[in-house]
Amino acid sequence: CVENIEFDGGIDNEGGSGQQFNVNSAIWFGFDYGIITFPNDLRANGDMTVRNCSFKHFLCAIDIPGLGDGNINITTNIFKDLSAPLFIFDNINTKGAITNNSFSESLFYDLLIWDLDYTVLGYTFYPYSKPSTKTSWKISGNTFNTQNFGGEFQYPNGVSIYLLDARRVFH
Repeated sequence: CVENIEFDGGIDNEGGSGQQFNVNSAIWFGFDYGIITFPNDLRANGDMTVRNCSFKHFLCAIDIPGLGDGNINITTNIFKDLSAPLFIFDNINTKGAITNNSFSESLFYDLLIWDLDYTVLGYTFYPYSKPSTKTSWKISGNTFNTQNFGGEFQYPNGVSIYLLDARRVFH
């Protein structure tokens, strides 16, 4: 459990690795970052709770990619001045709850859940794994103070909750 922590990634006016932010993510919970390709499924398995924390000045506050099995609870947190506070993609056999959080001043999306087989984009962090159960998320009691900073139709900025289900399209 990650609890009662103030995360601040800092601002970089020179355009650091996270654009204007010094740090890409406060929390990464998923597959091993940087693994090129292996014959076995290297998805992460595990449970995580993030509660009563505050996040500011990150490209992404919490990044959850490539879980193979797990339970995720993100509750009563404050997300402010981030590019994309919650970036959740390519998770299978996972249950999650995103409840009673506050989102404000995001530059991109407040909450992005992208159900996608990451390998169809050409990335080979792990081989394709057929899910045994559909990943599901309970989203309730959150406050979104969303602003529109521009963007395109396909990838608009200023979206509170962006849900994409591409897994069914490709498999």
